[in-house]
Amino acid sequence: MTIGNKSHLNYQHVFPVVRFDFPINEEDPWNSISIVKVFENEDEATSEAARLNELNAKKGCHYSSTISRLIPKSKPISN
Repeated sequence: MTIGNKSHLNYQHVFPVVRFDFPINEEDPWNSISIVKVFENEDEATSEAARLNELNAKKGCHYSSTISRLIPKSKPISN
């Protein structure tokens, strides 16, 4: 699956694997979403999400990969 990453001039792209726990806790929904791992390679993130979905199929959670940007420690944040 290609996430559709268009190169960004200022930041390196990274590919987090996100876990969604079901059912979503209505009182604290943010506690139902976790970033599990972050990869530099999109294919590795996609493969890991698929592996985790297969491994944890009966545990009431779903894994998905997405795209984000890495902000280096020494670089100020800009739009």
